[in-house]
Amino acid sequence: MSERRYIPFPEKLASALACLLPQEQRDALRADKVGSQFILNLFQFDHIVLHAQGGADNWWNLDPKQIAEHREKSKRDTAIVAKSKRIVRKQAAHRVSMESIRRASEACNPTIDCIVADSLHRIKRKWPSRPFPNKKRKFANRNGNKI
Repeated sequence: MSERRYIPFPEKLASALACLLPQEQRDALRADKVGSQFILNLFQFDHIVLHAQGGADNWWNLDPKQIAEHREKSKRDTAIVAKSKRIVRKQAAHRVSMESIRRASEACNPTIDCIVADSLHRIKRKWPSRPFPNKKRKFANRNGNKI
């Protein structure tokens, strides 16, 4: 009985990844006896918890996916990361503005300066207020008769 040869890691990895392929495709690749590198090139490793959000590069946070599926998911992930960055920036800007308002109100004495400081920090309305109609005003109905 001869001694077993060492099985290189890329061969083991290709064997494991081939199990994720559909049965017909896997059988065709085995019949053609393609190399392990060909199988490895069919896959990319996707982070379960996104790397941009602190996800680790360990095996338990990686999910092997075929390239087309990984590209599709990466587009969605990019949009998620961009939105979370926008939210964080807006929250930081809001915190800074609220802190400056708090400091300004603590710093001034109850004099004219505080009134001016408060009026500078008030947020203006986007829509102008409109006056309510006069209660005594008469409205006409569809026939033109005054009510």
